[in-house]
Amino acid sequence: MVGGVYGVKGMNICVVGLGYVGLPLAVEFAKAGLKVFGYDINKRRIEDLKQGVDKTDQVSKEDLKNVDIHYTTSIEECKEANIFIIAVPTPVKKSKEPDLEPIRSAGRDIARVIKNGDVVILESTVYPGTTEEILGKEIEKHSGLKAKIDFKLAYSPERINPGDKKHTLKTITKVVGGQDKETAEFVKKLYSKIVDSVFVAKDIKTAEASKLLENVQRSVNIGLMNEMAVLFDKIGIDIWDVIEAASTKWNFLKFYPGLVGGHCIPVDPYYLIYKALEYDFYPHTVAASRIISDNMHIYLLNKIIRELNNYGKTLKGLRVLFLGATYKENIPDTRNSMALKLLDELKKWQANITVVDPYVKDFLNKIPEGTYDITILAVPHKEFMDKKEELIEKTTLFIVDVKNVLKTDKKRILRL
Repeated sequence: MVGGVYGVKGMNICVVGLGYVGLPLAVEFAKAGLKVFGYDINKRRIEDLKQGVDKTDQVSKEDLKNVDIHYTTSIEECKEANIFIIAVPTPVKKSKEPDLEPIRSAGRDIARVIKNGDVVILESTVYPGTTEEILGKEIEKHSGLKAKIDFKLAYSPERINPGDKKHTLKTITKVVGGQDKETAEFVKKLYSKIVDSVFVAKDIKTAEASKLLENVQRSVNIGLMNEMAVLFDKIGIDIWDVIEAASTKWNFLKFYPGLVGGHCIPVDPYYLIYKALEYDFYPHTVAASRIISDNMHIYLLNKIIRELNNYGKTLKGLRVLFLGATYKENIPDTRNSMALKLLDELKKWQANITVVDPYVKDFLNKIPEGTYDITILAVPHKEFMDKKEELIEKTTLFIVDVKNVLKTDKKRILRL
């Protein structure tokens, strides 16, 4: 048995990466009475948190004020930690290959302070094998310690859904996997301090794969709906009307077409594809779902242009009210935002665009006075939904309702 954390009562946690995933973890462990260090390389982020400000809006000011967390940009200040939880981004490169540098960097940092008996838990989304073959090897290389002998590895996929007040860190079942049974049980007990339910997977690779499967399944289903939206549009049928009719069957699964952004669905399938190619296997269904969904903003742009042709107009010089820049409603998160991609394409057509998003400081936070030729409701923030009638009245030609949330016969509505 490894010593250290298994043999002591105190659990000192260092959360590496204080974004949408890491900060809520740090706060909940601190609320549970554990000593918590919050480490992030972003100096501005650390300064904000020291002032009680969370710009991701994941944690309330009250919770930040009432917990004792040692925030730092120096990993050396986390030497007392015997548990390291890594919650850093795992993006893809322009080539769509996984970018594991944030994980490698976290491993190098931890290697400077890790001790015999410590436990390292990865929460970032990765392909099967990353925890042991990439992170573990990085820590070994720079610390001189050996995984499974001197320190233990575990994996617990994050399931944070920004803006969701129902499915929270506490209520969502936590999946964990360890290098051995002893580690898995220890990590289960650790997370049981802050969540209602913990599921122990067979091993680390199974836990890693479970996260990919969750989001790949959604990617494939949404990709199917996007493909059907394009096909039915060509036939002259509205996909939303088709879904409404099909939903009357008891076993029809309701998925909707959309501009899908965020940190999971547009990224995770590429991690699985990358790993599959190592085994000379190409996951056609997974890849196809991304091809269609990654280009839905172009499809929507073309649909807008075709509609304008009916009015004898083009986008050039048109007054366009563009509402929403985040990847989903009621949050400030713009990661992989398809709304922003659509906005970039619109700009190429020299339209006169006014962008409003109350959650993103780079844009206006309120809808201006005056009328517009087109209103594009890209993200239905509650602030916009409260002014639905005003949006309808101030639009002269038509409204682009990306998520099918407006119901009116007063104005022409163009849906995805």
